[in-house]
Amino acid sequence: MATGISDIYLTGLRLPRGADADAAKVGESTRVQSAVRATGLGGGSTRLAHHRITDALAQSLTRRLTEFGAVLDRFSWPSETWPWSRARLVVRDQETEKSLSADTAPAYTAVPFYKYFSKGGATLTQASGIAAGDYSFRVTQGNVSRTLTVGVAEGDSWGDVLTTVKNAVNATDLSVRADIQRQQAPFTLDPSLATTGYVLSLSVNPSREDQEVTVTDTSGHLMSELGLTRSALANLPAETGLTRIAVLRAS
Repeated sequence: MATGISDIYLTGLRLPRGADADAAKVGESTRVQSAVRATGLGGGSTRLAHHRITDALAQSLTRRLTEFGAVLDRFSWPSETWPWSRARLVVRDQETEKSLSADTAPAYTAVPFYKYFSKGGATLTQASGIAAGDYSFRVTQGNVSRTLTVGVAEGDSWGDVLTTVKNAVNATDLSVRADIQRQQAPFTLDPSLATTGYVLSLSVNPSREDQEVTVTDTSGHLMSELGLTRSALANLPAETGLTRIAVLRAS
């Protein structure tokens, strides 16, 4: 057997006779790399998968940003000088634009919501200072009048008298509402109300046609004792601001 072990090794590496060990290493490395590429275990497939993930992420981000931009285009930002504490974000829905309407009354002609206010009492439990007895007064709304009779007992408090008058007014068929309210700072409830404390208010829902209300004493002077005074008409233009409105759509 003329062929030696080294000849067999070199022949297995497909190197010509007499090739050195460095050439053998190079040939072996080339064969391993070829085998790796052939089996798909190299970096090429990893880079391909990475590109696919990156493309999917970019497409998802682009879609979300596009949707976000469309939502921003529907926002109407306040343009007036308005305190941030009272700011509200208004979203305009084009489908409900025709469901909203607003009417602005000419200057100094707006009808006030509150029609009358009494003077204020510091507490509801304080003495009313009103003599005991029966009192009558007339409430007129539009062309309809109702005469009411109430009694004040000895020692009735301020809250007792206000409650008696409130219940009498609310028991009529008029759309005049009486309430006991507390104003802690002047002009909070109404621009014409300077007094503070607990007051009796008379109001009419703005949707009612008859907004004209008058109250007069007919027996005794209970309304005068309560300091019932008609609220003043607005003497300044309305304050410019934002109001949040909800529109309910019927299917």
